[in-house]
Amino acid sequence: MIFTEPSTSEPSVAEPSTSVPSASVPSASVPSALVPSALVPSASEPSDSKVSDSSRAHRDLKRSSLALMMAVLLAVSWVSSGCFGGNKRKQKTSASAIWIGSSSEEVTASTLARLKDAGVEEAYVTAAKLDLKGPDLLKRYQIPDLEASLPTTLAIRGSWSGDSVDDASAVGAQVAEAAQQLRFDVESRGALVVGIHLDFTKVSSFSSYAAFLEGIQSELSNDLYLSITVQRSWIGKEGLQAVADAVDFVVPFLYGQRVNENDAGDAWDFVELERRLHLLEKLKVPYQLGVITLGTASLISESGGVRARTTRRSMLDLLRNPDLRLRPGFSFNGVNRRVYTMGAERNTRVDDWEIEQGETVRMVRIATSDLEELLRLVEVWALPHHLGQLFHRLPSEEEGLSLHSESLLLAFDPQPATPEIGFDVSVQRRSGRGWLVRFGLESGNREFTELALLENNYLQILTESGEFNRNVDVGDFNRFDMLTLNEDGNYVLKRRDPNVLRLFLPILEGFQKATTGNIEVIGRAEPVLVLEASFLLPDGRTLKVGPRRWSNGSFEDEAGESTP
Repeated sequence: MIFTEPSTSEPSVAEPSTSVPSASVPSASVPSALVPSALVPSASEPSDSKVSDSSRAHRDLKRSSLALMMAVLLAVSWVSSGCFGGNKRKQKTSASAIWIGSSSEEVTASTLARLKDAGVEEAYVTAAKLDLKGPDLLKRYQIPDLEASLPTTLAIRGSWSGDSVDDASAVGAQVAEAAQQLRFDVESRGALVVGIHLDFTKVSSFSSYAAFLEGIQSELSNDLYLSITVQRSWIGKEGLQAVADAVDFVVPFLYGQRVNENDAGDAWDFVELERRLHLLEKLKVPYQLGVITLGTASLISESGGVRARTTRRSMLDLLRNPDLRLRPGFSFNGVNRRVYTMGAERNTRVDDWEIEQGETVRMVRIATSDLEELLRLVEVWALPHHLGQLFHRLPSEEEGLSLHSESLLLAFDPQPATPEIGFDVSVQRRSGRGWLVRFGLESGNREFTELALLENNYLQILTESGEFNRNVDVGDFNRFDMLTLNEDGNYVLKRRDPNVLRLFLPILEGFQKATTGNIEVIGRAEPVLVLEASFLLPDGRTLKVGPRRWSNGSFEDEAGESTP
């Protein structure tokens, strides 16, 4: 629908107060279409010559009484079902949801089934943007293909300025009509639409916004929920109650920050989260807690201003750039999140960023363990109006700092999320004094380790016979140590005749594979090797993998039998 600007001859609206006028109550008349036609005496009904006048009168009386009874019942049903609008809230069942973008990872039917088992039963998609001044009231976005069985809410982006319209309720009614047409078009592609969500970043007037929402609610189909985003800064503000009362439920984004927000540590702080949630509970309005699972990288000038911010960065690409150096203290910078800062020692380039000397790149992300703790705390806090979480959002493959669907599933698992690390040994050929071998580590899931630069995060190889050549091609690893294992079981650094090699890696990302170049193991017979690894995890645990013994081209299992 094309929105027509209100006539300039109408009186302008003064700055509204935070209170909202009470909505008028519609009359309880019932549309004639709702009364079964068989119960309404027809003026053109043919006479029945075989029926006496008294019988005919008795029959007409019964019909009239039954018609009146049906009209009353339908009127009660019509009003109670909210078909006349008003502030009657449609009751929403408890469930969590995931926000899916047009470029998000593909969500298979099996993944959806697993998410549903974990309580993530719904999806949100950004479907349109509100444009009050353009030819189209709702500018539509491309949305991904959706499973027909997945209850989906269509999100409309935008902002609200009460000064830009004369009749907020009338504009709301027009938006409802456009939203319902949007719903029909999306459903024609096989989707199951259950709600409309207004994802507004800025609202200038709560009272005008409440009237706008009431206008939408009054015209919106009764089988659609109406919900809104509540910004962190709105919590505790006067007038928010009227806004919340105009919709079926709200989505307060209280953990994490969306891409367009300036960095604020308290947005991730669980103490602040609890305080804000208890303030929200005072509204007595159902809500899904908005949880940001997207990580970001920000390019910051020497003066401290943010030059650019994106979700499409990889931790590994930044760590491997020789012109960027990790700033110390990164393990203490984040509260209930991970924060890493790298400084440019000379001019350099990362993808489409031209980074000048002295500028910094700041990465902010959460680990699955942070999400695990959040879910645990929400249960402990016993929030009566809490419906579940809305996780914003599933990333694309290029958004390497974000949590994927697999990590969400692990967060709901009773066991702590842990990287799955495997070893690889590949004998290349004989050398003049022994054997050339390549060693590797590989992550088997999406989980990443903590970043560590000192004596943690390493792959260790011990040769039971022979020694390592001191010329080591570290390949994807960043440094190495050579040691020997003494008879007392202790490792000591030794550059001469070492039988233990440690290969250090700053971080192991999800599905990352790190491989060395050719490393010479000196000895006549094919080497017998023992591999193990040690990595710090984001929740403070140390992950120990192995030891695993390798001989004759394969690893031995715990029973001592060879496995490929």
